[in-house]
Amino acid sequence: VQLPAGSGNGEEVPKLTALAIGQSKNIRQLVAGDSQGRISVFTKNGTLRGSFDATVMDGPGLEGLDSYHNQLVFRAGFEWGYVGLEKLEVKHVDCPKFDGRVASAVVDSQVLSRVLMSDEAGSTWIFNVKNKKDCEFERQFVPSTAVRAPLQLASVRGFTIGLQKGGKDSPASLLALNMSSGLARKGSRDLTGAAASQVVWRHQLPAPVRDWSVLRRMQQGDLVALLSEDGREIEILEMLMQVYTAPVSDPFTSFKMPIIACAIVLVLGYQYMKQKGKGGGGLFGGMGGGNKKGMKEFGNLLQKKRQQAQMKAGRKF
Repeated sequence: VQLPAGSGNGEEVPKLTALAIGQSKNIRQLVAGDSQGRISVFTKNGTLRGSFDATVMDGPGLEGLDSYHNQLVFRAGFEWGYVGLEKLEVKHVDCPKFDGRVASAVVDSQVLSRVLMSDEAGSTWIFNVKNKKDCEFERQFVPSTAVRAPLQLASVRGFTIGLQKGGKDSPASLLALNMSSGLARKGSRDLTGAAASQVVWRHQLPAPVRDWSVLRRMQQGDLVALLSEDGREIEILEMLMQVYTAPVSDPFTSFKMPIIACAIVLVLGYQYMKQKGKGGGGLFGGMGGGNKKGMKEFGNLLQKKRQQAQMKAGRKF
């Protein structure tokens, strides 16, 4: 795969700065970002589909790409947004309350419309982006490390994994933020007094890290691969964490008791009317229903009326 030559700098081939595998209509494609802020899309056999500009401001170029399912986000300094692989275009997103440089931007693995972002101070921001343009602020997690440095983020089921690469004066650290606890509910913006409860665990790494990657697994623990600063060693960690699952409530629970009560009333009413009919609630004051005496009296009355009618008919002739 060869990046196309840029429009500036004597049409030199730009430097590769970001790489991801995107998906469009169940077809996977290789997406590359370069130092000139352009995105190039390649097919699986390495054929170039197209190249287009992703940034509108001068800067270091494209700094990161993150893909999950059919969602692909990019970040470049103060800019970030979504990459459309069908039309080969980008959609910039402007979110409220976030004005700094985007240090990391990833798609939530549980809610595809949710984006996790971090700033240069180490805070983690949660935004809900509808239709890839309407951005709504959900919550913010204040820095959870002693050194206020940017965090590289990754999303797994129920948690957000953060990596602080570290430097000469500060060691690298790996931590997990709980995204399913009660403290992570919408509106819990200030976690200064409860930040420790939000951090599930923190692991201090023995050496600085150049890069990392997270592999999500369904039946087993997720894996984290860490590349050392000199690029000679790869450390693989397995994360074994239990995800909190909220109890599923039956949507018909509130209707069950009224329905049962109505059924009981109907049965009792039917039994009452049935017993009342047997006890003399029929025609002519109790001569109907199952009362034999009433039926006999009713028959005698009909017989008398018939005889009277015959006598009147005989008089006419």
